[in-house]
Formats: sequence, C-alpha cells, structure tokens
Amino acid sequence: MAMRAHFEEGTSLQDHSELKPILAILDAKQRPIQNYNAMETWSRKRGSSLNATKIFVGNLHPMVGQCCFRCVPESVNVNFLKNGSSFGFLNVLHMNEAETRYKGWLARRVCFLLFIWERNLQVHSAVERDARVLQSSRVKNILCHQKYETGNPCEMEDDCLRISLKIKTSISTCFAKFGFWLFQKVLGRVFINVLVSLHQVKILKEFNKKHKVPIIFVSAHKSAIDYILVPLALFCVNLQVPYTICGADLKSVWFRSLLHKLGMIIDPGLPSEPDSDMDSLHKAILISYVSEMLSEGQHLLLFLENIHGYSRRPSPASMLWLCSIKEAVRSAAIPDVAFVPVGVAYDSTVEGRMGHASQHQMNQGMYCFLKIAMSSIYRGLGCSRIDFGQPFLLKNFICRRSLSPTHLSLQDIFLNSSELLSAEKPFDWILPPLLFPEFEEQERHLMVNLSRHLLCSACSYTSVMSTSIFSCLLLFKHPSGVILSQLAQDFLWLLEEILFRNRDVGFGGCLSAVLYNAASLLKEHLVFCIMPGNKDVYILPKNTSEAVEALYMHAEILQDVFKFEALGACAVHAMLMEIVLCSNPGDMNFDVVLSQEELQKKIIQLSLLLSGEVLLLPPCQSFLSIAEDAVDSLVRCGVLIMEEVTEKLIGDLGKKHHDLMWKTSDCLSGSDSDCETSENMKSFKLSQSCPDMFFFLCRMLSPLLRALSWSVDTLQFLEMLTPAASMEELHRFLMKKAQKEKSHYESCTLKMAATAVWVFKDLGILKEEEGDDKVVYLTLGREFHQPEEKKKLQNLIDQFLFV
Repeated sequence: MAMRAHFEEGTSLQDHSELKPILAILDAKQRPIQNYNAMETWSRKRGSSLNATKIFVGNLHPMVGQCCFRCVPESVNVNFLKNGSSFGFLNVLHMNEAETRYKGWLARRVCFLLFIWERNLQVHSAVERDARVLQSSRVKNILCHQKYETGNPCEMEDDCLRISLKIKTSISTCFAKFGFWLFQKVLGRVFINVLVSLHQVKILKEFNKKHKVPIIFVSAHKSAIDYILVPLALFCVNLQVPYTICGADLKSVWFRSLLHKLGMIIDPGLPSEPDSDMDSLHKAILISYVSEMLSEGQHLLLFLENIHGYSRRPSPASMLWLCSIKEAVRSAAIPDVAFVPVGVAYDSTVEGRMGHASQHQMNQGMYCFLKIAMSSIYRGLGCSRIDFGQPFLLKNFICRRSLSPTHLSLQDIFLNSSELLSAEKPFDWILPPLLFPEFEEQERHLMVNLSRHLLCSACSYTSVMSTSIFSCLLLFKHPSGVILSQLAQDFLWLLEEILFRNRDVGFGGCLSAVLYNAASLLKEHLVFCIMPGNKDVYILPKNTSEAVEALYMHAEILQDVFKFEALGACAVHAMLMEIVLCSNPGDMNFDVVLSQEELQKKIIQLSLLLSGEVLLLPPCQSFLSIAEDAVDSLVRCGVLIMEEVTEKLIGDLGKKHHDLMWKTSDCLSGSDSDCETSENMKSFKLSQSCPDMFFFLCRMLSPLLRALSWSVDTLQFLEMLTPAASMEELHRFLMKKAQKEKSHYESCTLKMAATAVWVFKDLGILKEEEGDDKVVYLTLGREFHQPEEKKKLQNLIDQFLFV
C-alpha cells in the first residue's frame, strides 16, 4: 500500500522555535514509512521551516466507500474495487494549465480563473419554482383546511409566504463562480491541500450517467467550512453543484442573501409547537419545495449532525428533510433518489483554533468564518480530505427488511440476563411521533435506520489525519509522556492497525515530515522537554483542561476505527474485575479462560449503554452480531487467544493450579451438561504477549465511562431542571471533580456532560415531563431515589472503566 502526498511542492510550514530539536532529530533519522512506496525530501530554509517537495504517489491504498452489502446489496458496484488506485488524487486548491484548454505564461497565472469560468452551473428559475410550490395540491389542501378552521385566510397566506421566503434560493451563475474563485484563494491560504479521490469521482459520474436521478449528499458536520468545502470540491471535479441546506442559526439578513445566491438553502427551523396548524403548513411547504427541486434534477447537500452537537445522533431538522425527501419519492414526484455519504477530515478546524468560548459566536453567523480564515496563519489548518461513498438508491434500501427493536428493561441490563443475546435497542427518539405523525411505526423505524446508516457510513468513510494519530497515542497509550523515537515507532504501529481495518488516512510521505506537521499543529497543547545529552525529546500533553480537550477532540475518530475492539477490551476488563472480586488475592491466577457467551453478554451490556451517543454502531447488525465481531476483532489483533476447553474443566473459582472458567453464578453447579455443545466449548484466554494493546483499547472508552460514573452522584441535583440547564449543572460538577483530582480533564467537557444526560435519558433514568408553564423538565426515576439502585448503576458503569 502507498500513501498520498501530504504537502504540495513549494509549500512550507511556519517557523516554530520550540520544534527545532524535533526537526534536528528527525532530520538525522529521516527514513520513509515502512512498507509504503513514498519518497519525500525536505531541506532547511529560514531556520527550521519545512520545505517538502512533491512526492511519489503509490498505486495501492485502502478502498473506502463501498455500499453496505446487508442494506443495499443491489447497489454494490462490482467495478468499485477495480483499478481504483490508478486515478490518484486531485488537490482542489491547486489547478494548473493542464486543467484548462489554454497554454502559455498567461494561462499559468490565471489558470484557476479560466478553470472556474469553463465550469457549467445548472440553474433554474427560483420564481417559477416558488409559484409551483404555493400552487401545489399539498399546500392548497392545508390552506383550505385552515381557512375553514380559523376563518382568517390572510394570516395563513402571510405565514405561507414567510416560510417560503426563508427556504427559497437560486444560484447566480456569475456570482457563484466569483464566490468559488474567492473561496479557493481564501482556503488556499488556510489549508496546505484539500484532496479528493478521482476514483470516487469517476464512480459518481458513472452512476449519474446511468441512473439520472437526483443525488442527496449526506455528511456529518465537522466544521462550518463544510458548507463551502464540499460544494467547492464537487464544482472543481465538474459535478453538479448541490443546493446546500444550512442551519437555521444564521441571524444576519445580508449574509442570508449572499448564501442564497450561492445556492444555499437556509433551514427555516422547526415549528415551536409540533402537531399544530403551523407545523402542518411548514411540512407541506417543505415537502412541496423538495419535490419541485428534485423533479428539476437538482442535487442536495444535507448535514445530519448539528455543527456543535453534543451527541452522535441525527438532528431533528435533518430528520425533517430526510422525511420530506421520502415523501417526495412516495408521492411519485420523482421515481427515486440516490444517497451518497460524504466524509470530511481535517488536520485542524477553525473551531479548534478559535477555542470553545468562541464557538457559540460562530453559531450566530457563519460569516465570521471568512474573518477567521483571512486572519489565520499561513496554512495554519494543515490538510483536508474529502471522501465520497458509493451511491445507493432509496428504493433499494426500503426493500430490505430492517431489524425490529425489542424494548429491554434496565433490570435486564443490570442482571446480565440471557435475554441480552437477543436484545435490540429502540431509537424512537431520533424521529418522535410528533415530528411526522402520519408515518406508521414501520415507516418511522425505516427512516430512523436510514439516518443512522447514513451517519455511520459518513463517519466510517472519513479519513484519519496525522493529528488524530498523534493525539490518540499521547492520550491513550502514553498519557504520562513519551520520547520522540518511541512515539515514531508507535505512530507506525497505529498506522498499520488503521490501514489493516480498511480505513484510509489523509496524509503520506516521510515519517519525519508527517510527525513534524502534526506536532506543529498541536504545539499549543504539548510540552517539549530536551533529554539529558540532547539525544532525544520528551513529549507530553499539557495538564490543562483546554489542552486535553483539544487533543481528545482530535483523537475521537479513532474510537470509531477501533469501536469493536474497544467494546471487547472493556468487556474483558469487566470479567477480570469480577473474577478478582470473587477470588482471594493470594490465590489469584491470571491465566483465566473466558467463556464466549459471557463475554458476548458483557459486550452487549456496554453496547446498549453507549450506542447512539458515542459509538456509531451499524443499524443493520444486531447487538449479538456486534458482540461476535468484537470478539473476532480481539482475536485478530492478538489480545485474545482461542482455547480448547475439555469437559474436565468445570470452572471452580477456588481451586489452585487450574485455569479459571468464567461462568455466571447460576452455572457453578459442577454439572458437565453445559459443556456438551460445541458453542459452549468456545473460550478464550487473554494474551500475555500484547498487554499494551489491551490497555490501549480499554483507555479509549475510559473518558466517557468516567464521566458517566462521576455523573451518577449528581442525578438527584438534575431534577426539575431543563435539559440545557442540567447539562450546564453537570458540566460544572465534572469540572470541579477533575480540578480536584488534577487529571482526567477529557471527562469534564460540556460535550461529556451532555452525553451523560442523553445516556441517562435513553436508559429511562432521567425522564422528561412538561410543567405547568409548558416547559420540559427532567425528573429522576422513582427507583433511583434509593441508594441501592444508584449503587447498582454505579457498579454497572465502573466494571467497564479502566483506571
């Protein structure tokens, strides 16, 4: 396999004096990354700045983006994996004269302007579209019904016009081309490059030519730059520019007008009173508007998450748009639509550079992105990578039968009962009945699974950047610091583990250049110490809440890469902890044999606890299938070793000099009948050769589990608070807890507090009730007022927590 170029020819990083020791050491140890045909040379210029030349791009690399064979087997393209690596990558911020029809000195100077001017934009009249929306039968029926009910037609028509004015948009050809040229210049000063796979672009063009249906590009929301970067990339590869659906948090009137001309739809927001007359009118206009745009052949770009969401769940606004698209297809306005998951990866984001205190200001107006971008240091955000998944048709997804959730009580999770092996967690809160009451339960469940599938695919197609690997190693493998030479070896090890799991990376080249780029972007959060004799450099994260939170934000993507292994490792840790509690310390023998069935139950317990909030688990897989994959993953990476267990081994926890067979308390009867089937014969041992890998995987979920464990003590103080106020109250408590211990700052962020509230709500521990003032408050379940139940919840969480 080969990796892509991280730097463009002639680019350089800013001079960082504190990184001179690193530069000197890496210069002496310069070597290419093992097993990758990538070469890069770099020289000294202006002190310690790095000047990397264009490197050779190899032929082999992981192919990401293929359709799920469970959900849409009809859309799986057999040609997707053929000759995919021979197309290379395109940097959309750097165009040369080869991309235009012109040659010569002048063409090289204005090549990008010529390139943009030659691109075509598909434009339709917005006035005619708005008129067709207002005259649609769906909107007319709602207006006639409400006129009959209220007797005030003028007021309803004014509401109708006000909603349509918020949604309406049109693309001004000249203005859009000028805007894309301006954005390319601005982003070229912020990013080193923005890479797009030409093979993925070829698949999109072939699909569009064959099916000729509207395409819905769906992505998670990493940064405000997503609004500009994804349409710019599609424009540069000569694909139809989609209408981008922006959030409803833009307050500036003039900036809304600017975005309208660039083809961006400003989401009008959700009605304040669901299931009201205004709600019906709002949905009727939205569905009619979506139907008109898709019937014109327009593409859409939809972001499933809120830009600064505290939970890995589709937002209510995005669900409203997805349901509107589904209704447009059902009403035969269009025969079908295609969905394309989009993964966007950054070395660093504008929000990360601004700090969390300034993120709320960005929510008030995305126009400050331009101000931040213009004032950024030269290429201060590193690199970016955009990946497009393979398209699949909506009707193909609908034809597949999805899993039906089984409501499982919290007591079943506590008791680790046998029902866990067939358990499924409902996700009804993603699409509440009030949002689309006309949907039946099966149809609602289908849309919930579609949104989860799209969000999971978009995140799994996102490339891993060098700053993520760097941060992950410092937080989860070397929290107390590490010397540079050891960090370089671990970087290569983790890189191979990522590629082995068929996840691509958004960087490439010489190891020294990659490490230098990551260290320079994260330097504000790190401490560099020169070892005695100046032989090596010691690197450790700063012990401040801002630094640890920033590093954890970069490392979060690795949780998705190793989610199965992390679930399995924490389950193994829980089983070992129970064995420790059941045995005498002097008689403890760690040569323990773990039953597959009990291990799967522990994994399902943890999956039910965390799914939907932190871990994006595939909706097409049952929890039992996820548990089986987790066990298999631990065996593949060497953490577990399969053992042959004979019938003579009955699992006596008190015996010496015997392997310990993990069983539940009701299985310690000494009967051999449980060992007669081949399924029960499967068992595993914890490998003694790679404990570091086991500890590394356990630490990945420790920040969230620790936040949940700390939050149990504050449950009674969250009563009669609104959800937003309870998150702030819990955040203050977590901050005090971390400051008191002077560690674990990654567990005390506002996102962790919000995630803990969501987890407790999903488990039914916290419940929402509407007060007399029509405000929703949180109440604590009656049984959790008792100390015994709180202790039981605390033990459930703490068994998985690796300290």
